[in-house]
Amino acid sequence: MLEFDENRMPSVVADEPVTITFRDANYQEVEKLELRTNEYGTVSGTFTAPRGGLLGQMSLISSMRGYKPFRVEEYKRPRFEVVFEPLQGSFRLDEEVRVTGRAEAYAGSNVDGATVRWRVVREVRFPWLPWWYWRGRPNPWSGESQEIANGTAATDAQGRFEVRFTALPDRSIPPEQKPEFRYTVYADVIDITGETHSAETVVRVGTVALNAAIELPRKMLLDSFQRIPIRTTNLNGEPEGARGTFTLTLLQTPDRPFVERLWERPDRQVLSEGEFRKAFPHWAYRDEDQPWTWPARKVLMETPFDSDKARKLLPPRKKLVPGVYKLSLKTQDAFGTPVEVEHILELFRPE
Repeated sequence: MLEFDENRMPSVVADEPVTITFRDANYQEVEKLELRTNEYGTVSGTFTAPRGGLLGQMSLISSMRGYKPFRVEEYKRPRFEVVFEPLQGSFRLDEEVRVTGRAEAYAGSNVDGATVRWRVVREVRFPWLPWWYWRGRPNPWSGESQEIANGTAATDAQGRFEVRFTALPDRSIPPEQKPEFRYTVYADVIDITGETHSAETVVRVGTVALNAAIELPRKMLLDSFQRIPIRTTNLNGEPEGARGTFTLTLLQTPDRPFVERLWERPDRQVLSEGEFRKAFPHWAYRDEDQPWTWPARKVLMETPFDSDKARKLLPPRKKLVPGVYKLSLKTQDAFGTPVEVEHILELFRPE
């Protein structure tokens, strides 16, 4: 408990009597406690919520003008749960997608004959654009979420149900931007007693149907570079094998060090490159401080890979020196669409 003086400075109210009143959802008094604050200005006590009457927002009120609302609801132990099964394989835009769910009773039996109400909401992402692509500018094709399908179904004797919808893309987005569409499937399952439980899952479909990644940090010690982990999955995160080519290239670093910019790059240059170099010799005029613009100095490794057989590649240890490297994976998805992933890695020695 606190009190405030005329300057609104607080102080602890110690060793003072206080009355705490418990009021129900109709603001009727349920119980009252007479307490006394301790040396820290706090009190403690317990109330028992009423078993009958209206549930909802109730409150605790103190004689020192304190008020705390809270909700009281009846607890009903759930009888079943709803889960979606993992999505296997890849999907294409404008084709039918099938998502399977299941309603299972906690007792182990299946929930058959239940009503399923479902809907599908589409959002767009751009996972295939490099981290430097927009350079701080807003994405002009970031669309809004939109409901594209809804319907009803029923669980079968095994408690399963199926949601079918067409993966409609946002046709205002150019395909060359390689958008990835997220279709969130919401399902409400209602059994014969009226008990309702919900679940949701996300189906990712894009112009590219494969995610590939080189799982390394941006910087690491040269002696720690023992393995090159690679990962290929479908857009829903499930493992999917892929074959292709891996390349490790040593980049040619600039002939001068650059200081990190303290301001954003301008949309339009006012100074010529010569004037800028003279005034700001340690800052980049354009993007020459960014490794993705540096030319290749030497290709140290070019080898085929099969992610079904090996998830890690061995680097050419004897050829490595401290420097900046570009690691690239070239493969294709299940439908023949090319997939290329690049990763910039700086190797250094502690000294």
